[in-house]
Amino acid sequence: MNKLKENKVKVNKHTKQNQIKRNNAKLFPIYKMFSWDLLCFYSIEFLFYTITKGVTASEVLIINAFYILFKIIMQIPSVAIADILGRKKGIIIGNSLVLLYLIVLILAPGMIGIIIADFICALGYDIKTIAETNLLYDSVATKGGEGLYTKLDSKGISWYYLLDGISCLCAGYLFVINNYLPIFVCMGFALISTIISFKFQDIYNQDKEKNKKSSQLLKGYTSDLKSSVKFIVKSNRMRSYIIFGAIFYRLN
Repeated sequence: MNKLKENKVKVNKHTKQNQIKRNNAKLFPIYKMFSWDLLCFYSIEFLFYTITKGVTASEVLIINAFYILFKIIMQIPSVAIADILGRKKGIIIGNSLVLLYLIVLILAPGMIGIIIADFICALGYDIKTIAETNLLYDSVATKGGEGLYTKLDSKGISWYYLLDGISCLCAGYLFVINNYLPIFVCMGFALISTIISFKFQDIYNQDKEKNKKSSQLLKGYTSDLKSSVKFIVKSNRMRSYIIFGAIFYRLN
């Protein structure tokens, strides 16, 4: 009798898990369309910095260099956050930070304000990118799941490019009407991404052991972060890469 109950519980758990996987898989391309990158912003980014924020062209290059540096450094704490808090919470936190980035970008003045905003943006995108990848993989991790992963991811990207093309056409006209209008539209898309992220569900619950070891994991990640920063500061190659990346990012 006990075995029958145990088997029934296992079947119900498996059925529920499969349902969660299907829901995540259906939702992911729609989510990716709105969240893969900032919409309605990059086409007016340089104009917004120079005209609205009063930043010079050379300062924009410095800002971009800092952004690339932040993206590199924030990889390690982002992995820690995604591991400790789980996929869903990581995606929610990442999208919330992107929203905060846009708010700081609107309110904070000058180059320093933009650099602070970029730090928030880099952390947000690093966290959510790691959590998104893991969540989708968990949702299709069955026989033949690897092919489905690529299909769903590509579908979301293709929808993003379609929406991005439309938003880029509108951004210039909106900027002429009001410099902040494209940023508010961008915030709208980021808000949609955040709302959708609440509808995801984690496939696997964290073990109690992992929760107990969270502090140990955090210490390890902190140590790795310090080592990475020291390596970047001392490495001529990494400094050259950051400068090259800033120039390329600006010309892109």
